[in-house]
Amino acid sequence: DNIRVLRLGRLLTPATVLHMFDELPYDEKDASAAARFKDRQSQTDGASPSEGGKSGSLTTLPAALRSRAIELLARVPGVLSSYRLLIRLIASVRLRRYQTTDIMLCPNFTPLSFRGKRITTIGDLSTLRFPEHHPASRVVYVNKSIQRAIDESDHILTFSRLMKEDIVETYDVDADQVTVTYLGAHERFRFYPARELESLLERFGLRYKAYFFSNCTLEPRKNLERVLHAYQRYREQVGDEQALPLAMTGHHGWKNDALRALMEPLVDSGHVRFLGYVSSDELARLIAGARASVYLSLYEGFGLPVLEALRCETLALTSAGTSMAEFATPQALLAEPTSVDSISQQLLAIHSRADSELRLRERAAPTATWAHCAQTTFQVM
Repeated sequence: DNIRVLRLGRLLTPATVLHMFDELPYDEKDASAAARFKDRQSQTDGASPSEGGKSGSLTTLPAALRSRAIELLARVPGVLSSYRLLIRLIASVRLRRYQTTDIMLCPNFTPLSFRGKRITTIGDLSTLRFPEHHPASRVVYVNKSIQRAIDESDHILTFSRLMKEDIVETYDVDADQVTVTYLGAHERFRFYPARELESLLERFGLRYKAYFFSNCTLEPRKNLERVLHAYQRYREQVGDEQALPLAMTGHHGWKNDALRALMEPLVDSGHVRFLGYVSSDELARLIAGARASVYLSLYEGFGLPVLEALRCETLALTSAGTSMAEFATPQALLAEPTSVDSISQQLLAIHSRADSELRLRERAAPTATWAHCAQTTFQVM
């Protein structure tokens, strides 16, 4: 009875709208690229798109049309600034009922005025650490919003010790004012025996424990260009007859023209299976069926795909010196994310493992659960 959820609606959040501006396709070129990827995939392995039309393309035409309309509207001078002002006015009216003794828990950095205590979650500082990997409009808005959120918050939640150190050093915040709350994985991310995955893998032209898997947005910070170069080197070393395919899922992202150009011949040849966007249940099963999950992002606040792989008892290859290494070792395999050679050597090592050594038996990251996250957050409150 003491908890109230402030609902502004999906589209009534400035960060969400900017996310839409930045990540949805802007023009017909993206829609045609989606069709090409879809055609290549179906020609390569005969797999049909997943139910609901979510898989097998970079996006759908309705999304492209919506994106185009939003993008054109955003070009009108003053629209975004007016929209943000409107959101703050709506929020201030709805928050007026609360007193100085109340607590507001903000799951992201969107700045909202509040008379009581405010606890804000800051997932990462990627727009500050890697501004070149984001659209310019996002960098300006997000960096200003994070600074304001830190200035106005009584406590900060973040997802890893590495992120806590970064926030404390960057913004000169007292360490006691920042609490680490590891994230968790849904119960659907678990071990699946081969018999439970047969129909799904057959639909995508894959075999149990005979493919590498990558799940992430196609954008620069995810380091996919190096991953693909390393994958090509791995194929050269083991030969095309023995090499395993690389299955990829995820949203098409931004600033990825070079990545798309690199992917095209690999998709054409069938070496890379681009599955597009898949449902949550399909995602869990694809991870569980993989020989290894490959997630070598340059920078993350946490790195949920790595935890999801570990919960599926699937080998996870991830980046040394990052938040993923913090919670995933010793179960995860690590590579230097900026070294193509380091990545390719780990792919070779995974390829050479006996099938009996592929399943992780020891539970990784025991404190990375939603129950622990909730308990820690409640203690802060």
